[in-house]
Amino acid sequence: MKIPYLIILFLIISSSLSFAQNQIQGNVIDENGEAVSFANVILNSAMDSSMVKLEYTGDDGEFIIQGINNGDYQLIISYVGYKEQVTSITLSGEDIKLKTIELEVVSNELSEVTVSAIRPILEVKPDKLVFNVEGSVNAQGNDGLELLRILKVQLLWSIL
Repeated sequence: MKIPYLIILFLIISSSLSFAQNQIQGNVIDENGEAVSFANVILNSAMDSSMVKLEYTGDDGEFIIQGINNGDYQLIISYVGYKEQVTSITLSGEDIKLKTIELEVVSNELSEVTVSAIRPILEVKPDKLVFNVEGSVNAQGNDGLELLRILKVQLLWSIL
């Protein structure tokens, strides 16, 4: 009677050992030696670049990726404003503790930024209707009375 239980226990233990689950640990810092919180840690398959796991670093910059099968992988660490770090990793049944990964700051400075906007000719506000003449064809050569006549025509066309 005890033999079937021992066989079942042996099968359970051997099946759990045959699926080797590895883990990868690491720490991410910036150029000043400060921890980079909430950086993306992406584990891709080296064979087809498909994503296997996605984690992020904690407040202390550390990450742990668990439950990974044996094989070849690419570990990508990225964060906004920093250069992406790519590391090749081969797992063969052992847990891996990576060296501290330092991210470099990427500075892209713009020489000039121009913000422009075009006002609509007709603006409907809760208590009034605004006719913006500036920048329109009607602005040149017309006086106020002529603009009001044009406005009537435009209102009539917008209703129809």
